[in-house]
Formats: sequence, C-alpha cells, structure tokens
Amino acid sequence: MKHSATGHVSDMRRRIMDAALDLIAEKGMDCVSVREIVARVRVTKPVLYYYFKSKDDLCEQLGRQSVEDLRALIRSAQENKQPVDALLERLFLDMYDKNKRRPSFAKLILRAMSFQGNSRQSADVLATRKQHINAIAAAFRGAEKRGEIPRGAARDLAFLCGAVFGYFLISSSLGEIPYVDRDMPRRLAKIILAGVRKK
Repeated sequence: MKHSATGHVSDMRRRIMDAALDLIAEKGMDCVSVREIVARVRVTKPVLYYYFKSKDDLCEQLGRQSVEDLRALIRSAQENKQPVDALLERLFLDMYDKNKRRPSFAKLILRAMSFQGNSRQSADVLATRKQHINAIAAAFRGAEKRGEIPRGAARDLAFLCGAVFGYFLISSSLGEIPYVDRDMPRRLAKIILAGVRKK
C-alpha cells in the first residue's frame, strides 16, 4: 500500500478509489471497466496499475480501506479513553457523515447485498460487513471489561450498530439523509445504551 509522508492514503490513490466507488455504485462491479475508472480520474491505466494490481484488487482495497477507517476511529476513541457512550455516538455520526457526503457508498453496499447475491462484489461486501461487526464488538468488549455495559452485551450492541448503519444506508440511497437531523446519532446512542444497560 502506498502512503504519503503523513501516513495517509495518497491523494491519487484516494481519487482512484473514489471514482471506482462511484462507478461501481452506478453500474455494478462487472459493468465497470478500468478504462472508465481512469477516464473519470483523468489519468492513464499505468497510473491505476501503479496503485492497484487489477480491478479486483482495487475493489478489495475499497473494502479494506473501509475496515481500516473504522479501526482507526475505534483506536482514536480508545487512545482518548472515550466512554462507550461517546464511542457509539462517534460511530453513528461517522456513518451519518459518510452517507451524507457520498450517497454512492450506500448504493454500492445495497446493490451488492440485494439483487447480486452470488456475485464477487456481494461476497466482498458481506466479508467487509463481518469485519466491521467484529471490530465494533471487540471495542465494546473493552467497555464490558470496564463495567460500562453488562457482560455479554458487546455482541448485541455491535449488531444494533449494524441495524443503525443499515438505516443510514437506506436513507442515503433514497436521498433522505439531508432530512435526518445531525443530532440523531447522539439520541440513538443514548436510547440503545439505556436498553442495553437494562438487560
């Protein structure tokens, strides 16, 4: 993986990934060619192949980057010793912001999970979703150990996160995210944790 001096994904790599995400969301992975991706970014094929071995590699990296972004958010929360309430709100706010900023992300996920059930794209998305749930559950197990939530609640809380993420995905794909108010992530976190703590 090629990074800039600051350790972040390079700007060109990110531009290629963003273009691929938008095109795949519009047409599906099988209907998007490398030629279309490089045309969208206004670079040549060798530039794409400098960062990615193939179109499949590019698609896999989209999933990996999504997981790494989530893990980075969780690491930051843990390093700052944020309580579980703040972590849950931050997770919801991050998903809300991503879907508001890039509705194509929601379309890609929903396309892959719905009518293309046997495609490679669907398998990749489902594998990425599983990694998301596992990363979130691991963070909540730390909250269990600290006594912030009851023992055995981490997995339930991770799946509730998945349900909220699904809500934001559907709202975004329907063009409704602008109408979901920005305070909703905080309210949802509060309601969910109140229920979990009464378990």
